[in-house]
Amino acid sequence: ADVQSKEAQEAQAALDARIGELQQQIAQLQADHAAEMAAHKQAADAEMQELQERLERVEQERGNSSLEAAQLQEQLEEVEAAKEAAAEMVEDQRQHIGKLKQDLDALREEASTSTSELQATLQSLTHEK
Repeated sequence: ADVQSKEAQEAQAALDARIGELQQQIAQLQADHAAEMAAHKQAADAEMQELQERLERVEQERGNSSLEAAQLQEQLEEVEAAKEAAAEMVEDQRQHIGKLKQDLDALREEASTSTSELQATLQSLTHEK
């Protein structure tokens, strides 16, 4: 019974360590993701602002600048598309993090079940003595 108790404690410690590792990985993924998305958004916003200002200047100057205005409008649309792609990437990352959290919850449940089963086994072995 003492050997089984020690094995149960070791199994529980291993599960607890794995849960801790997964929690750290999730936290790091969330932090990395937030920093990356903030940088993408900031860069896209700055580029969009610059293109918008250039487009406004070109529209003011008009004349024979209609071609450049069309090119700038196209670039602006490309930046908008890139911004939308970044938003989709954010959602994909959120879903991935959610999946990791579900996996962690499943591991916790498994650890809890395993602990309960080990305790029941130890109790029955103790009563048999």
